[in-house]
Amino acid sequence: MRLFILILILLLLGTFVSAQDSNPDQTKKDTLREVNGLWSIRALKEVTKDYPDAYKKINTAGWYNGIGTGFAYTGGFILAYQLTDAFVYGHKPSWAWCGAGLGFVALSAPFYKMCNNHIYDGIDLYYLEKEKKENSAHLDLGFNPGGFGLRLSF
Repeated sequence: MRLFILILILLLLGTFVSAQDSNPDQTKKDTLREVNGLWSIRALKEVTKDYPDAYKKINTAGWYNGIGTGFAYTGGFILAYQLTDAFVYGHKPSWAWCGAGLGFVALSAPFYKMCNNHIYDGIDLYYLEKEKKENSAHLDLGFNPGGFGLRLSF
């Protein structure tokens, strides 16, 4: 009976995981919104470096990510140290330190949330600024089909 339940759970898990992949062909994903979870903040900074407002948002997201990661690692270390000391050496864990570790880990969540909000705002600004650059009219001096002259580009 346990084997049957284990197989059923594995089948359901496999079905759930494969059902979440709505686009198995990764080459079709070409916009930042679609692959946001797959891009690092460093890569987003590189993409948005020519768009100052979007770059500023992504840079701010990097700061929030760093602060959140610092709190999460600190809290995880404190908690893991106390529990490992209790299990390995048989000492009684300090529940105050365990609570402090959990507090640090919980404190990291709002920073990660702010990081994600700034990333989404930065991506939206990137597309707005990119569209504005592409749709702006400008006058160039260069070669035209009729020869050398002024060229108006929209």
